[in-house]
Amino acid sequence: MFLSDGHHTSTLWPHFLPINDYIRKFDYDMSDYFAPVIKYGEAVQNGVRFGLTNRVRAPMVFYRKDLIGELPTSWNEYDKALAATTAGGMYGFSAVGASYPYHPCGLAEELTKAFLARYSSLGEPILSPDKEPLIASDKGIWALEMLKRQVHSYASPESANWDAGDAINAFVEGRAAIIECVPTPKLLQRLQDPEKSKVAGKWAVGNYPGVGGGFLTMQEMRIFKHSKNPEAAFEFIAYCTNPVNSGRMFADHAETTPRKTPWLDSQLAPKAQNLNIVNTMDRSIMFAAGEPQWLDMLTALWEMAEFFMKGFLTSEQALNLAAARWKESLKQNPHRF
Repeated sequence: MFLSDGHHTSTLWPHFLPINDYIRKFDYDMSDYFAPVIKYGEAVQNGVRFGLTNRVRAPMVFYRKDLIGELPTSWNEYDKALAATTAGGMYGFSAVGASYPYHPCGLAEELTKAFLARYSSLGEPILSPDKEPLIASDKGIWALEMLKRQVHSYASPESANWDAGDAINAFVEGRAAIIECVPTPKLLQRLQDPEKSKVAGKWAVGNYPGVGGGFLTMQEMRIFKHSKNPEAAFEFIAYCTNPVNSGRMFADHAETTPRKTPWLDSQLAPKAQNLNIVNTMDRSIMFAAGEPQWLDMLTALWEMAEFFMKGFLTSEQALNLAAARWKESLKQNPHRF
């Protein structure tokens, strides 16, 4: 069996077993999966599912409702909220400037997600129907320039070296008004604990402005075609990911379950925020879903974002470089089952 993000591993795709027949045979319950889990779980081959999902991750906007009020629904108002809350040692934006140390492009991984959220908020796809890159456009330049302006104007200078933990600390400790991050159970529990949080009862969560959503990743349990007991393997992954055990993984092990019910029933956050999290997760977007060159394309964006944010390239140069990398990758080795 295989357990990881299947979209990273196109070289394995021909070796995975389609499981649609087993889902029907065992009447596997998918009724409360988040909408993107259903959509992108079948993106590799239209309508065919190769795995059952056990984890989802997607950043969304956590904000100080006592300072900002309602979450802005336009980027212009978002900018105003960041500006209004940046003063006297307080920053509007808690940015994740660095990732884990061994990441190949660790200074740009989270910033790439922030760029894609801004780009997708305009409703623009990243590829045309004939697989031509669309990011090196006026909309791509707008999204990238806006991100850099927000980071440089409204985030702490120290955030250039912050990982997600550092950025979260700044928000929880009341030193920042907005953070874009994943709603993990541990974070929700910490936010609501007055002994650990200076913003308990003062925060809320919602989606980015515009029509898009956060950068979705999901882990799946898959079965190889060469499995000697595929039916038993399916029963095992169905057991691990069924509604009961997904809820148990959420409650007992702080796993970000792909099912809505545990989030809605959770006592980790106010009911209204649980609903906001579910609604926002439903709008999340997977980057280049179904493209065998998924990781190569993402790596090009990591490099592009790092070059641009450090000032080595203009936004237009950086996006043109990424688009050229995409073109070169997409024309090579088309995937066939």
